[in-house]
Amino acid sequence: MLNPDQETLTSRLKLINLFAPMIIAMNCIGILLCIYVLFSVGSTINQRSGRDLLQQTREDFNDFEILDRATRSSMIEVREIETNLEIELSNKGVMTMANTIAITEHNAQLFLRLLKVNVYNLTGLIPGTASWYELYAPIIDAAIERSRLRQSQLLEITQYYELAA
Repeated sequence: MLNPDQETLTSRLKLINLFAPMIIAMNCIGILLCIYVLFSVGSTINQRSGRDLLQQTREDFNDFEILDRATRSSMIEVREIETNLEIELSNKGVMTMANTIAITEHNAQLFLRLLKVNVYNLTGLIPGTASWYELYAPIIDAAIERSRLRQSQLLEITQYYELAA
């Protein structure tokens, strides 16, 4: 029977026996990769002189600078286009909303006129309703006038945005 220290030591040895082949294999692969890299870099250096490599590096850097400048100028153009697009969409949204509200105001005026006519017609059909017309006709006229005023303001807004576009 083994004491606890011996059991711990035995279990550690078993783990080492399991992982040892993997560690050795990984080390071998690492060494082989290092040798491959050294030989491939060595052959590249031997094939080209230092001046050629330096010249190629300068050309690549110049190409990179040209590409970087083009990218930066493109980004500035994209920002300008994005700003113009946002303004254009905003203007179209205002125009669409103004037209929609103008149609709504026109329909409200039509409704109020029909209401006034029907209240007037009811005064002749139902006894005692003449006071309705006298009471509500000025209120309906005022509502129609406020609606006309709103519609003319919407027309001004629409004309302003049409001139801006």
